[in-house]
Amino acid sequence: MNCQHCGHPIKSNGRFCSNCGKEQDGAVTRENKQPWSAKKKGIIFLSSLVAAIILFVAHLTLSRMYAPEQAVAELNEALYEEDQGIENVIQPAESSVKWNANIAEGYKEFLLNEVNESQMDRFLDEVERSAHGDFPIALSSSGHDVLQVNRNGRFAGVYPAYEIQAIPYDVYVNSNIDDISVSFEDSEIEVNEVDQDYKIARVYPSVYKGTAAFESEFSEGELAFTPDFSEGNTNEIVEELEWEADYLNVEAMDMDASLYINGEDTGMSLRESMGEGPVLTDGSITVSSEFDTEYGSVHSNEVTLQDNGKAWLEVDGEELDELEQDAAAQEVDPDQSVEDFVESYLEISVESMNEGDFSIAEDFHDPDGVSYQESKDYVDYIESKGIQEDLEYGEVVGYEKDGDMYTVEVEDAYTIYRDDGTVGYKEFESTFAVKEKNGRYYINELMNTEEVHSEEVY
Repeated sequence: MNCQHCGHPIKSNGRFCSNCGKEQDGAVTRENKQPWSAKKKGIIFLSSLVAAIILFVAHLTLSRMYAPEQAVAELNEALYEEDQGIENVIQPAESSVKWNANIAEGYKEFLLNEVNESQMDRFLDEVERSAHGDFPIALSSSGHDVLQVNRNGRFAGVYPAYEIQAIPYDVYVNSNIDDISVSFEDSEIEVNEVDQDYKIARVYPSVYKGTAAFESEFSEGELAFTPDFSEGNTNEIVEELEWEADYLNVEAMDMDASLYINGEDTGMSLRESMGEGPVLTDGSITVSSEFDTEYGSVHSNEVTLQDNGKAWLEVDGEELDELEQDAAAQEVDPDQSVEDFVESYLEISVESMNEGDFSIAEDFHDPDGVSYQESKDYVDYIESKGIQEDLEYGEVVGYEKDGDMYTVEVEDAYTIYRDDGTVGYKEFESTFAVKEKNGRYYINELMNTEEVHSEEVY
């Protein structure tokens, strides 16, 4: 060092300059130096030790607070404590997939059904063993990863932070009929092919409701569904939409016959209807057909569609024979005499009464004549009384013509069978008004009938 007054070099800690002799300010003699006391040293040591302990405890506390197993423990508590919510404990793994408090509560119910406490304990052990390993670590159940523990930044830039994350699923639908509309959450899709998987959403397991609908020319239906997240695998589930519906496969000997659905004419032949639909096969749809024959139209049996939409339609052979016979009986020869016409009418009218079917004799009546409604009412009356008749004879005994009108006199006799088992016999003399139109004859009016003989057979 140098002298403070003259700058001459002097010894370190020298009190006086050997050049100018002046005393140096701040110089300390060896005799004035005092060592630290033991007490002071103790205080400093204890303070350092306490600080180190505090730092160590803080480190342990923060390490545990932000350890992955702590996140699992908090999830356990939220799951199995009834008053604990889950939305603050578990977070979505993908922010682009819809997540809210309602979905979180549904996810909690899903976990409670899908994951038991022993599984959670094993998962906690795995997380603890892998505390410094690779993340995320997933919990699997029923072939799916249902949740995971993952790192989420650092606390104070030192301690890794961890969180429990929900893992989303892909939801698909598959239908046994095509051309259906599916509504699910915020999406609407069209399913255009049978037995193909169509993705409808990516969601977190919770409670969702979807609907599917179809509408065809002949039928319409709607189906509600709720995805089951315990099905499927690798976080993909396929909702099988099984409709009680199929496509028309209605056959008959005559494929050109008209198709009727629920009694209504579709305007299609059986041939044209093949493969059309879909139609419901839940018992709500019936099919039948109308066949055109040389004797007129006849309706087939009626079949309820079930299972696969198949049906076989046919005409009752006896009904077809009756149609042929009725057609033959109702056929009027334009060249026949008025006598032949009236005598044929007497036979047909008895058949009409015995069958309780006015249509059998309908073509013999003038639609504008008095006899049309009278005969129709009389057929209903005879049927209501349970009466059957046999025509014993019916003969025209004379007639007069006045323009297009004939007055025809008839003698006819009948055996009458009553529903109480008694049998009678009656003879009549009757007068009919017959009208000629377009070369044919029609009964216009029963002008008079008089009973001339009656007896009880038994």
